Amino acid sequence: MGIDFNGINSNQPGKTGSRSPAKNDAVQAKEDKSQPQVKTQDLKNQTSVHLSSDAKTLKRLEDAASKAPAVNQDRVAAIKKQISDGQYKVDARKIADKLVAHEDFLEKQFTPIESKNSF
Repeated sequence: MGIDFNGINSNQPGKTGSRSPAKNDAVQAKEDKSQPQVKTQDLKNQTSVHLSSDAKTLKRLEDAASKAPAVNQDRVAAIKKQISDGQYKVDARKIADKLVAHEDFLEKQFTPIESKNSF
């Protein structure tokens, strides 16, 4: 079996091997000119992107978080003072209620990913 260079193989039946790469390039250039040209502007008009509702929600949350201050210095100072004075109290019931409320919020905002068995 022979090696095929640029689609030319003299060992294959019906192939003469006499075509030169220069002729192939000229034929290709002529074929390329006959193809309709699509302008870049036309492609821009045809391209569209659709964001899921989850992506939109994440974007809103990201925007809100970026506007909020990173640390509430007054609150941190007040808690530090309470801790150092021995006055800081942890309300376990309040923490548990807020954790449950947060979980409920997340479930409403995002559809859980369900695993699908392929059996």
